[in-house]
Amino acid sequence: MSTPWFGRRNRSPEDLAAAESARDGAVAAFLDLDTRQSYITDALRPLQSSDPMTAASAILAAWKKVEQKCFDANSQYLTISQQYALEDALGQPTAVELPVAAQAFANTHRTLAQAATAINDFYTDNRRALDQARSAASEIPKLAEAGVAQALSIRARLTGVHSDVAGFASVRGAAAELETGVADLDRALVAGSLEGIQAATAAITAAGEQIDAAAAAARTAGDRAATAISSVRTRISAVTTRTERLPGVRSILLREFSAPNSADLAGNVEVAARELAAGEHAWEEASQALRSGDAEKSLSLLADSREHLHAASQACDDVTNRLETLKAVKADPSGPERQTRFRIRDAQRLVVDRGLTSQWGSVLDAQSARVDRALHALTGVHPDYWAYVRELDAVTEFVKGVVERIREQARHS
Repeated sequence: MSTPWFGRRNRSPEDLAAAESARDGAVAAFLDLDTRQSYITDALRPLQSSDPMTAASAILAAWKKVEQKCFDANSQYLTISQQYALEDALGQPTAVELPVAAQAFANTHRTLAQAATAINDFYTDNRRALDQARSAASEIPKLAEAGVAQALSIRARLTGVHSDVAGFASVRGAAAELETGVADLDRALVAGSLEGIQAATAAITAAGEQIDAAAAAARTAGDRAATAISSVRTRISAVTTRTERLPGVRSILLREFSAPNSADLAGNVEVAARELAAGEHAWEEASQALRSGDAEKSLSLLADSREHLHAASQACDDVTNRLETLKAVKADPSGPERQTRFRIRDAQRLVVDRGLTSQWGSVLDAQSARVDRALHALTGVHPDYWAYVRELDAVTEFVKGVVERIREQARHS
């Protein structure tokens, strides 16, 4: 007990009053700073998830400096309050030197006041953005409540009016998107992110619309699948006919033109047959799925069947179109040449009109030389007409690019 009584003997009423006044002033400054800091922190919370490249990021960066000053001031207060406590835990006077304690509390008071001034300056500099952010933050509870209510309503539809189709894959997928949106909303609420809440609410709305659309589609899936089964069967018959004729077309191609004219199509007969078989298999599985009552699976398999049939048809088209193209070029080799030279001359006129002969004249002359070489290459008993066509097409595309560049330069000049 000697220490408290020793402390008491050294305490004058004046020193005690001064120390208590300094301490109370520091306490008030500490509480005031906490209030100001909380106000700004609440205002800034909606900005935490903002894009790093926006103005909000600059505000947050500026606040970090002020926040550090507040942290330092608060730390100083807590340290001084413990180091210069005027009473112990039992309410008995301590042995601290009262004048020293008074000075320490006064210094801390000034530090806290300086931090409060920094907050005031920060608020003044960013008042509009902070007030807007606080206003937006006040909308968070209402937005969140609306999002939750919407999610509950959608869930009710799933177990109510949509219960007859809730097992369809498309409906289940949309329902999963709904739950993802709800989880995102929960996280955004915890973070106090207005943008996150808005995004999650929008996702919930979209999921609800997707569920309704999927449910409506599911109810007509059976009829649509039945119609598609018949349609794809007709398509299979047509592609089968073309595929069966393809070897004959390929034989004509090889008989009338040298091998280089169709070397890239050597495997098309096999490709067409393979894709046709895959299309037929998918169609058979789709038919089985429909008979089993899984209309959605049937529609998905029918989509696969159509893709395979399209690939088979494309393989047939490539061979048939190649034969037609080669026959046309063989009958009139100068036809494609005239068209290509016309494009070159048209580009040359544009170059002259724009005064760009020095830049593009020799380039276009070189294209004319390419046409000359391609035409000269059509020699022998079985010329490579396809190489001729590809070379002229390449020249045409090159000239087209030159014209586009000239016009683009004119637009920016």
